[in-house]
Amino acid sequence: MTSEPRDGPINAETFALVSAYAQTNRRLAENVVAPERLRADTVLVWGDCRPAR
Repeated sequence: MTSEPRDGPINAETFALVSAYAQTNRRLAENVVAPERLRADTVLVWGDCRPAR
């Protein structure tokens, strides 16, 4: 699961690499909606973040 970044432009290649790494090596702990005045953002909280070997 990924969430589109709030503000752009983004580096699509880096976004894809980081998203793939997180999905493969981490556990999604929670998907939090952070409401603001004009819109809400989604914050993905990843768990089990231990150093790579």
